[in-house]
Amino acid sequence: MNSIAAGHSSVDELLEYLGPFGTSVEKQIEQQLNTAIQKIKDALPDDYQTIVGKICTGLASLPPNIPIQVLSQASEAKSEDVKSFVADIGRSLWLLDSSVQFRDEPTETWFRNTFLGTEENFSNYIKILEPLADQYTYVAEVLPHLYLQAGQYEQLINIALSDKLLPKNNPIDTRNVLVYRLQFAFKAALRLGKYGDAIKLALRAGEEVAGSKRQQTLFQNNID
Repeated sequence: MNSIAAGHSSVDELLEYLGPFGTSVEKQIEQQLNTAIQKIKDALPDDYQTIVGKICTGLASLPPNIPIQVLSQASEAKSEDVKSFVADIGRSLWLLDSSVQFRDEPTETWFRNTFLGTEENFSNYIKILEPLADQYTYVAEVLPHLYLQAGQYEQLINIALSDKLLPKNNPIDTRNVLVYRLQFAFKAALRLGKYGDAIKLALRAGEEVAGSKRQQTLFQNNID
């Protein structure tokens, strides 16, 4: 379907595009994505080619599904540029409820293998996105992932044990994010052998999970 959507003028041209020998689906997707991104860059001035590169790095580095406004901020691009890129690249990406997501796993894998950010990129994302944590539940939830990728382990633990950088105006989202980042930090501490931190996180997580159960019971007993 992706090959047909590429807009070949004839069946012969389509078959030539797929190559004289059989190739895997992954190789075909890789070729299509390389061609699509290069075509987008070739049609744009140099400044916009840099923006395309930043958008690709953002897509590869931030967990899906990425809100358009968040990807725009992280890529230092306009929302219109992000939407235009998604439209130009074709079937590989799609917009759903103002978020960008990959259409399939091979596409996501290719982006991550090709454009995954460096520690410097992740540190830059942290600086840009931290101020947005109270506005976007997505940002508050992905910050632990960014801290770990940026090598900021101590910050990961400190934030997980605090009540900072949580979404406002939605107590349920706040509690869910708080529990999630405790679990994330706990697993990271175990992997790195930081057992003292793991104990602190486990105790705090126990308190929060107990609170969540009490909240759920309260809702169930007072549906009105």
